[in-house]
Amino acid sequence: MLFASPLNGISEFLEAVLSHSTGSSGKNVHLSQTQFRWIGICMSAMILMGMFCFARIQRSSAGVFSARALSWMLHSSKIEWDQIFEGSVLRLINLFGVQGFLVIDDSDRTRAKGTKTLFGIQKLRDKKTGGYSTGQNLVVLLFVTKKMTFPVGVRFFQPDPQWVKWRENDRKLRLQGVPARLRPKRPDRSSDYPTKITIACELIQRFRSFAPEAEITSINADAAFSCTEFTRGCEKLYPGVQVISQIRSNQLVKAANQREKSVSEYFSKQSSVTTKIVLRGKREQEIHYASARLKVKSQGRTLHIIALKYSGEAEYRYITASNLTWKGLDVVRAYSTRWLIEVFFQDWKMYDGWGKSACQRGFEGARRGVILSLLVDHFLLSHPLQLARVKAGIAAFTAGSLQRYMQSRAILDSVTQILELPDPREALRELYQSIERWVEFRPSDKHMTGRELEECVPSPSLTAKFKHRK
Repeated sequence: MLFASPLNGISEFLEAVLSHSTGSSGKNVHLSQTQFRWIGICMSAMILMGMFCFARIQRSSAGVFSARALSWMLHSSKIEWDQIFEGSVLRLINLFGVQGFLVIDDSDRTRAKGTKTLFGIQKLRDKKTGGYSTGQNLVVLLFVTKKMTFPVGVRFFQPDPQWVKWRENDRKLRLQGVPARLRPKRPDRSSDYPTKITIACELIQRFRSFAPEAEITSINADAAFSCTEFTRGCEKLYPGVQVISQIRSNQLVKAANQREKSVSEYFSKQSSVTTKIVLRGKREQEIHYASARLKVKSQGRTLHIIALKYSGEAEYRYITASNLTWKGLDVVRAYSTRWLIEVFFQDWKMYDGWGKSACQRGFEGARRGVILSLLVDHFLLSHPLQLARVKAGIAAFTAGSLQRYMQSRAILDSVTQILELPDPREALRELYQSIERWVEFRPSDKHMTGRELEECVPSPSLTAKFKHRK
């Protein structure tokens, strides 16, 4: 698809974002005309092509934009990226409300096995197949309001190489039957490689600092973030907040005047309640649940634990809530919003330009590419068509449908621009010439034209030898 200028609405979006962005100087972030146009072009390319590749932008613009110049702008131009992203978040909060839930989770993105130059490349475990792949991992913070859901923080996660090496060696020694006293002790984690728990707390703290007006009802996470460090960190930033997570069925809990037992054993002797609730305001769902306030040994505190099973499921999951004043059903309703981040991950990888190749090299290239893709997500959320539906109280459009709409509009806008020129025929002729100059034709390995294919025929001697055999 050919384009030489930002898509309609992107320039207005950037101007509105800059009006909410406060730079390091304490004033609004300022962009030069070149920087402003460059960001608009990159966002447009992500929407039109679904990826962030400078070579494709060069070809799609028929050479108007140089891949080398575009790459230099990404890596060397002095742009206050974090402040621009935070300004975009503040704008969305003003549009869609200050009250809501925070949802934290991490997501893997597989890359080519031979990839070496991308930042954060690591060995990933595939939960579906049990195998391993190569890719990147990001921790994302999502803000869920009564109207819209949007990302407000993101950070790459990298495992500590020394810790990974120790873990693999410790696993081998365990299988060999080596006792714990003879195995190497766990090394201290390096501050250069913070854990996902630490990253999550830092993301929430950063959001609290630049968006203090946000009123957070609960912070939701999965079992990977179920620990005292995360819960205490959230409660310190938002006193009285409900921190909802999940624990494993074998974790030890203790009720008053009872011995310690696993959470599954405790609830196996409790009667459950069957009822129907509306989840995420979408549909009515039958659930079976039981709840109790129990002391969790691993966390050293009393938590509200809800054994939850949706109709048709065989086993219970165990949800934890730090604030003991909530009813069990309210905890279940709030916990259901955690699944919205899975929908966001799906949209982000498919439509916002970051999930697909090509990806930019190095830490700064990767981080800035991610921020650009999140700005694309914010732009689609605040598109005039979306805002009109939100104002009317109608369900918002999907990111994919908006992207396809803008792709179709871009084609019509290009044709309209040519027809409105004084000499449309001459403009088309120049466009054809540009295409011939910049479209790169590559030789195919699938066809044999231009290469010699040796003949493969029966051997005369072998034909005579086996002529009597069928």
